[in-house]
Amino acid sequence: MHVCMTTPGELKMGYMVFEDLQSKKFITGPRDLPVKIHRDSCRFYVDRDINATTVRWYGPFDTLDNAEAYARRLGKPWKRAQCRP
Repeated sequence: MHVCMTTPGELKMGYMVFEDLQSKKFITGPRDLPVKIHRDSCRFYVDRDINATTVRWYGPFDTLDNAEAYARRLGKPWKRAQCRP
């Protein structure tokens, strides 16, 4: 789990941006699928395969606003993931 420091002694959860590079859910190609913003404590991030070549994780970002801004810069639709512990 990535933990962001905001001030000395204060811990804050971070955010990760997930991009699926290869999926059977594509309609016309990889640009169809939105990127998703996950908490860095989300099981999908924590249990990820660090050697996977079909997905990409970006971050950590210290605020949701920063994660959203990065997701927009990828030029794809984006949404917040429904993270589960």
